[in-house]
Amino acid sequence: MSKASTPFEELFFSRTMDYLEVYLPRQASRSGYTQKAYKQSIGCFYDYITQVLGLSPLSLRYAECTYKLVLGFSQYMQEKLHYGPSTVNQRLAAVKSYLKYVSDGDISLMQIYLSVKKVPELSVPKVQRQSSRRRISQHFWILQTVHVLETGIA
Repeated sequence: MSKASTPFEELFFSRTMDYLEVYLPRQASRSGYTQKAYKQSIGCFYDYITQVLGLSPLSLRYAECTYKLVLGFSQYMQEKLHYGPSTVNQRLAAVKSYLKYVSDGDISLMQIYLSVKKVPELSVPKVQRQSSRRRISQHFWILQTVHVLETGIA
């Protein structure tokens, strides 16, 4: 389909402003941090589409946003941008959230959302943190040891 014959509402990026400026802050009550992160994520996807794939944002239709396309985006972020698993997952979450938003407004797009939703998240290693109680007890043990060493009094 040529650019001229593609209706605006079929273009993938046709609802991004509503999503980012109205839906996220006012309807979904997302924090400013989340809004900024999702805006960067949609921008990263836009860069992938336009710079890496060489597609025009005026021709990319929702129907062309496939599982394979979004999986390629995930691989690109990992292999070329060297993003860690958490960043890749966050970028994917934003694209999936956008597709959920547009499919809620147009049921004919639900199949696209459900397909893209299956793009796997990456495993993120869990970081074990000490409890604050344990850190405090270690801190006092160190202070007590220093006191004993300095004064010789236990």
